[in-house]
Amino acid sequence: MKRLIVLLLMLVALSSYSQDKRFTLFARTELADKNTHNDVYDYGFNIGVGINYQMTIVYFEAETYWFPDLNRIDYLHFQGTLLGFNHHAMKDRLRLFVGLIRPGFILRGGEGHALFGHDFGIEYYLKSGLYIGVKGMYDTRADNKLWNEDHSYHVWSASLKIGITLN
Repeated sequence: MKRLIVLLLMLVALSSYSQDKRFTLFARTELADKNTHNDVYDYGFNIGVGINYQMTIVYFEAETYWFPDLNRIDYLHFQGTLLGFNHHAMKDRLRLFVGLIRPGFILRGGEGHALFGHDFGIEYYLKSGLYIGVKGMYDTRADNKLWNEDHSYHVWSASLKIGITLN
């Protein structure tokens, strides 16, 4: 427990030395991958929107993501990055990031379910304030109860992002 407290204090101190970089708004869509319950590639329309606050070292993010009729049941989640690290390069035109603590919850089938994950990615910022990027995610989801399974499951996914800087 002492190590955890020391680590958290170090992270707070580290973030206090960070300078503001930018706020962004973004939209993202997940790329087709193997469906977790029927082994086919049948992903259709899906969209996520969010806001991101970047500093020189750490970042924070909040998003909502909607996937209508995923495995015949609408999927909606709310998730936030509470601890993420980023690196800005090429005069802030390129950003690499990794999100370590991403809790959230899923609304599906009229019930709430736990969600926890990590993400990583790369973004390229244009002079106009627009940016494009790719993002990979590894999430543990607890909505398997819909299929009468008592355990959570893990999902790898990838998405394309497009956004705009607010400052």
